[in-house]
Amino acid sequence: MMKKIVAVLAMVSIVGVAAFANGGADKSKAGKVTLKVWESEGSEKDFMLWAADEFMKANPNVEVIYEPVGHVDARAKIELDGPAGVGADVFVAPHDHIGALVAGGHVLMNNNDLKASFVDAAVTASTYQGKAYGFPLAIETYALFYNKDILKTPPKTWDEVAAFAKTWNDKGQNKYAIVWEAANAYFDYIFMGGFGAQLFGPTGADRSKHNINSAAAVNGLKYFQNVRKTILDVPSADLSGDFCNSSFIEGDHHRSLEDRRLQEGQRELRHRHDPRVPRPEGSPLVILRRAPRLRERLHRPRG
Repeated sequence: MMKKIVAVLAMVSIVGVAAFANGGADKSKAGKVTLKVWESEGSEKDFMLWAADEFMKANPNVEVIYEPVGHVDARAKIELDGPAGVGADVFVAPHDHIGALVAGGHVLMNNNDLKASFVDAAVTASTYQGKAYGFPLAIETYALFYNKDILKTPPKTWDEVAAFAKTWNDKGQNKYAIVWEAANAYFDYIFMGGFGAQLFGPTGADRSKHNINSAAAVNGLKYFQNVRKTILDVPSADLSGDFCNSSFIEGDHHRSLEDRRLQEGQRELRHRHDPRVPRPEGSPLVILRRAPRLRERLHRPRG
């Protein structure tokens, strides 16, 4: 299963902020230090505001200012705002943005021992050319959801999904056993990875081993093509995230492989649907992207 690490690219000292963020912490309020934080809105904002409040309680000379900047947008924004002296001191970005951020001089190396506190996947994703940058915040992945009213036991293999599809699919009624954003490589990688194709090597950092044309990748994509023809014969343009989400929530779909976040032990389901997009009348399986996402805690268990 492919996972994406979201790392908090936080400067480890006020000196670091001065060098790479807004040219120095703002001390305009009677010696108070002001730190600007960028993070996405929604549950991410709620968490960051809570963390900021706790930090200010422990550090009364620091004022934290939150600004809503999506984590996928932070890199482009810091590349412009950082040199202009108006960038964030702390921001969140996907782990695959670290290389460009390091090359641009926008983040500092993290000298803390991440291995002592975080799971291996988080440490690997926060490391670039042997050096750690930022602090891991969350692992984002997807999982399979199914309608228990229709399926008492979820399938364990794609062969089981295919067998069920033969009894459920009805193209005339727009019924499909499983739906997902088929044009989105974020989900489709499971077919390549399932056949053993490691894109850019075991750690995803070896440009000489992209493995896109490897035998494993080719076999995986051939299997993917067969699944699309036999189980989900729908134009990929029609398989938007909202379409897949609503088909599972409102229709008769059995399962949903959804990109969900779980933060601080709570899950939130946001439902959106564009009425102009036709929805399937029944699809038990759904693979979604931007509806609720799963956010796992990255710290190693104590004791």
